[in-house]
Amino acid sequence: MILLKQKRRTPSPRCISARRDRFVFVKDVREQLIAMIAHLEVTIDYPEEDIEDVTSQEVREQLQPILKAMDDLLSTANTGRLIRDGITTVIVGRPNAGKSSLMNALIARKPRYRNGYSWYDTGQH
Repeated sequence: MILLKQKRRTPSPRCISARRDRFVFVKDVREQLIAMIAHLEVTIDYPEEDIEDVTSQEVREQLQPILKAMDDLLSTANTGRLIRDGITTVIVGRPNAGKSSLMNALIARKPRYRNGYSWYDTGQH
């Protein structure tokens, strides 16, 4: 049986980009919600001022795109988890059935040979 375990020590560029995008999204949503809350509070606290009232329909219209974007972000959470954590996989088979060849093809890496046995260099010794 061949065991191969590899963890990235640094996040992949794709992972870094996704994190940056999520951070920007959360920051934008937070700012939009704070602005909405501020407008609502001003309307409630100062009814005598000449400030346009906020209707429930306007609040719904402002929240719809935010809720849609949050749903889209949540729908990609499992994919992101797979990219970050990887998948546990076992390759089982009889001797000389091609397990090593399959592993070579999957990881696109040439095996190292020591004493007639192939070992996969994972960078962890």
